[in-house]
Amino acid sequence: MRPLPAAVLACALLAGCSTMTMRISRSELQADMATRFPIEANKHVAILTASDPQIEFPGRTDVLGVRLRLAATSHGGRSHLSGVTRVEGRIEYVEAEHAFYVRDPEVTELELDPSHGDGTLARLIDGADDVVDASLVERASRAVIEELLRTHPVYRLDARRSVREAKAIRHLRSVHIEGEDLVLEVGL
Repeated sequence: MRPLPAAVLACALLAGCSTMTMRISRSELQADMATRFPIEANKHVAILTASDPQIEFPGRTDVLGVRLRLAATSHGGRSHLSGVTRVEGRIEYVEAEHAFYVRDPEVTELELDPSHGDGTLARLIDGADDVVDASLVERASRAVIEELLRTHPVYRLDARRSVREAKAIRHLRSVHIEGEDLVLEVGL
């Protein structure tokens, strides 16, 4: 058997090292994330529903923001609470799931509207002049929101969506945020 010429071998090695850049726009991220919402979290005192996710890019390296609408209903439906929140965290790809998650999420904004009704939520928020009860609801809300974003992906690669995404699933090398795009470096 004859050895391969050096030029053929060099081309083969270079082909293994080349990459393609793939951009996923904010609107594509937004559309994919919206398919997984609303999300409910049943926490013993109330059921929290997060909906209407809005992707934001705050301009810091590889940091992604998500704005959500919140609604909480106490068990038995006797009180309701709503509001909005904004969470920031770094983006991370989980290869086994072909999905991008917000890691180390931190609630940067939380605005809760006055509660309605006479159930547990109303008593905790409105019925107390006690700052402890209001701060307890706020801390619990923050924890649930952060848990939701740690466990629900921002974007999931889907081989059926495009040949490029199929290739990214098999050969993704790195991920970063640039401007208003998620940028994937994919091996060829």
